[in-house]
Amino acid sequence: MQPKVICGNAQTEGANRSGWFIGHFITPINNPLSTSILEVKWTVHKAGESRLQWAMNLEATTLSILI
Repeated sequence: MQPKVICGNAQTEGANRSGWFIGHFITPINNPLSTSILEVKWTVHKAGESRLQWAMNLEATTLSILI
């Protein structure tokens, strides 16, 4: 398989999947954004936003990048 460079808008790509735009749930399976080894989500947090509870996954590693 040839390496591919994908250009686009993360917010637009993830709009129908709660912000998720790379992962096993992307179809069709031959889409370069479809992979079982990584999941990526784009979201925008409003100033002062907080959560009462966080999701936990003992099998995952999370990296958050705040811009």
